[in-house]
Amino acid sequence: MRCATLHGVAHRDPPVTRRARSGDGVLLALSSRMAWTVLIVDPDRKARMSLKGLVERAGYRTLCAEGLPAATRLLQAQTPDILVTEIRLDGYNGLHLIAAAPEPIPAVVVTAYADPAIEMDARRFGAEYLARPVDADALLGAMARQLARGRGDTRFTPARYWPRIAVRDIILVDLAGRSAQVRNVSEGGACLDLHTRTATGPLPLRRDDVVVTAHLAWERQIAPRRWRCGVQVTSESAARWSAIVEDIISTDAQQYGLNQHVVSFFPVTRRLRHRER
Repeated sequence: MRCATLHGVAHRDPPVTRRARSGDGVLLALSSRMAWTVLIVDPDRKARMSLKGLVERAGYRTLCAEGLPAATRLLQAQTPDILVTEIRLDGYNGLHLIAAAPEPIPAVVVTAYADPAIEMDARRFGAEYLARPVDADALLGAMARQLARGRGDTRFTPARYWPRIAVRDIILVDLAGRSAQVRNVSEGGACLDLHTRTATGPLPLRRDDVVVTAHLAWERQIAPRRWRCGVQVTSESAARWSAIVEDIISTDAQQYGLNQHVVSFFPVTRRLRHRER
C-alpha cells in the first residue's frame, strides 16, 4: 500500500471502508453508513483540504473552518460528532474551541508544533494530541478512540482552561462601541453583559485608552433587552489585555478587598507580558 506525506499528513490509499481499533479494544467500522460528522479546523487551506480528503475517504462527513470565529459559529449551529483542530489558529489556541464548545466534544489536536506543555493541556481536555507529519492510521485510530468514548465521557468536560475571577463592582468596558458590564475576567477573555446583541468578527475592546482585539465565543439573552456574552482575546493582545485585567481587579479589590484568587492571578498576567516582549 503506497504511503506519502502531503501537507503534514502521511497518506495511504485506504479503501472507502476501513476499520480502526480504539484504545479500549472497540472495533469501529468507519464507513459511510455511520455518518459521523467531523469538524476540521486549520488556517492552512492545503492542510485543511488534505485532512478533509483523508477523513472523507474513511467514510466521514466533514465541516471545515479556517479559524476560531468560523469554527465557533459552526459549533453553535451544527452538532459535529468530533473536532480535529490545529493548535495555532491565527492568534488563537485550538484548545479555545474545546473549552468554548456549547457541549463537550471529542477532539483530536493535530499540530506541526510539538510542545509537551500544550500536549499536557490537550490531554487534560480529554483530547488526543498528534504531531505532524501524522500517519493516516494514527489519525483515524485517534478519532475512533474518541468516538468510542462518546460525548457522555466526563473527560470531555474539562476544568476551565483559564481560572475566572468574578467582578463584583460595576465596571464597564467598551466593546465595539457598546457599553458592557464586566461579570468576570480570565487570562483568555471575559464575560460581559450588554443591552444589545454583539457583532461578529474582530471586536475592539477598550478600557480607558487601552484597546485589545477580541472575538465573540458565545452569546445568550438573559432578560428582555439584555444579553450576556463571552469574548476571547487574541494572543497578540495578551500584554495589553493583562494590563486591563489588572486594572479591573485592582478597581474591584479597592471596593471589596483583595482575596486569594486575585493574588494568584497577578503572576499569570506578568508571565503574559513577558511572553509578548
